Amino acid sequence: MKKTSFDIFSGAPDRYGVWLESVECSSSARKRMEAIASEKPGLYFVFSRFDHSVLVSTETFSKWN
Repeated sequence: MKKTSFDIFSGAPDRYGVWLESVECSSSARKRMEAIASEKPGLYFVFSRFDHSVLVSTETFSKWN
């Protein structure tokens, strides 16, 4: 059984982050985070369980109609 090493969160990394899901590799985590952000605009980040750091973050905004 493979361990998941990267967690995807919504919100800010320094407070009130909400866990969304886990993935096995950093490239998959980045792609998944971007897919989630494109579907539901907001602030997201990927957390590495290995070194306890934020690998990457993104912030998307909804378009005003």
